[in-house]
Amino acid sequence: MNRRILVVEDSRTQAKALHALLVRHGYEVDLVESGDEALRRARAVRFGLILSDILMPGMSGYELCRRIKDDPDAFGTPPVVLLTSLGDPVDIVRGLESGADNYLTKPYEPGRLISRIEQILGDHAARREQTSEGGVALRFLGESFTIRARREQILDFFLSSYEELIETNRALEESKQTLHRTLAREQAARHAAEAATAARDRVLATVTHDLRNPLNTILMSAALILDQEDSDLDPRVRGRIDVIRKLTHQMNRLIQDLLDVATAEGGRLALRPAPQDTAALVREGLEMLEPIAAERGIRIVLRVPEGLPRISVDRSRILQVVSNLVGNAIKFTPAGGTVTMAARIEDGAIVYTVSDTGPGIAPEDLPRIFDRFWKSHKSGDSGRTGAGLGLSIARDVVEAHGGRIWAESESGKGAAFHFSIPIVQAGQPA
Repeated sequence: MNRRILVVEDSRTQAKALHALLVRHGYEVDLVESGDEALRRARAVRFGLILSDILMPGMSGYELCRRIKDDPDAFGTPPVVLLTSLGDPVDIVRGLESGADNYLTKPYEPGRLISRIEQILGDHAARREQTSEGGVALRFLGESFTIRARREQILDFFLSSYEELIETNRALEESKQTLHRTLAREQAARHAAEAATAARDRVLATVTHDLRNPLNTILMSAALILDQEDSDLDPRVRGRIDVIRKLTHQMNRLIQDLLDVATAEGGRLALRPAPQDTAALVREGLEMLEPIAAERGIRIVLRVPEGLPRISVDRSRILQVVSNLVGNAIKFTPAGGTVTMAARIEDGAIVYTVSDTGPGIAPEDLPRIFDRFWKSHKSGDSGRTGAGLGLSIARDVVEAHGGRIWAESESGKGAAFHFSIPIVQAGQPA
């Protein structure tokens, strides 16, 4: 048996891989990159098998096979095997038309490729019939072909196709089983995550209850002491009690923030929407923060035009958003600065903007400012408090209303936060 093989492959990477595989199994291999080069080599050397790619620059694998089969005196009668991805069933018929003995699909599975070559060489050694004269004319998928292959070649082709079909079906079955296993793991992970979330919520609810009771007691006690104007309490002690009161408020706010985050993550952020007066809602949100701004020497400006349409929102939740955004702006604006709250109509929604004259936000921080528990340490006062949840909660609330929230800033030129809320009925004045 002639074990010398000519590989015709224009891809050097694939040619080297084939060469290494065939040599490892005891074959002598010649490599060429084109049909013309293959014809020259096949005239000079008698090969036991020719493996040819179909799609190559210049001469195709079909044409190469046809020329070899047409001139047995020049090339002998080596079996020609076409290398194809079989993207089209016409590939098989074209291969038969050109007189090819078989085909191999890309990518190659090494064991099956070697088995196929051994089978082809063994069959060829047992068959010495010549190609039938004239061929058989047929039409396939609207194209005309003249099949020059022998019956044995045709049988080999279709047995190979059946083998490929079985292998493809096996691969699909393996993929299906892998998919089932992946889905089962994902379902188990989801159940575990849901159980962990439920456990976290139970712990959070218990801790919240146990924390809030003593905090409220501390807050009430501090307020009672401070309300006694006629007491002879030392001013320094009074100042420290006031600090206790403020810190207790902050602790209560942190507890509420943690509850809001847990609720949002669990997809249970409940809303009680009702039509609201746009301007009145904004004014109410600012009134709660004006004393804080005044204490820090910061001016608050309201720019809301008359006649804005009403919005359907959960009033307390939107006030929470306004409080978070304006409170942040006050926190990062130096004394003598300005915080502006504005509103406008844009694309069927009311767009609110909170801008400040603070130091701004570094460009690298902008993509992260709405992340949970994230706080920048590059700007603003270093003594700020909180857990980095305010902007994250604002995003959850706005998105639950069908709106969106975003930020714009140039470092050193202040920051602007925008959020949109869909209008109830366009044109219905407040």
